[in-house]
Amino acid sequence: ANADFFVSTSTSEGMSNALLEAMSHSVPPLTSRVSGVADIVEDGVSGLLFAPGDKRAFVERLGEALAMSDGQREAMGHAAAERVRTCYGMDHIADRHLALYAQLVDKCDPKHAHERNP
Repeated sequence: ANADFFVSTSTSEGMSNALLEAMSHSVPPLTSRVSGVADIVEDGVSGLLFAPGDKRAFVERLGEALAMSDGQREAMGHAAAERVRTCYGMDHIADRHLALYAQLVDKCDPKHAHERNP
C-alpha cells in the first residue's frame, strides 16, 4: 500500500491477481497490455499501459509515472481501487455467477425445452 506504482513488464499473463491486489490497495499500475489487462486498467485513468516487449514505450510511461504529482498519482490510485471494487470485487463476481447460474437453470428447465429444440 506504500508503493507509488505497481510495475509489471510481463509479455504473457492471465488475469493477474497481483495486479488486482495492487489496484485494490490504491496502487496505480504501470503494466504491459497483455491478455485482459486492458479490460482491467483504463489507460491514463486507473493506470498506465504500454505494449508488451516495447522497452521504449515502457521507459516513456515510467517517465510519465515519475512526473506525476502526488495528487495525480492518488487520483489514479483511487480510480484503480474503484475499478477493482465495482468490476472485480467479491460482491460483483458473486452477482455475475448467480446471474449465470440462473440463466443456465432457466435453459435446463423443461418448461423451456422448446427453446432448445424448436
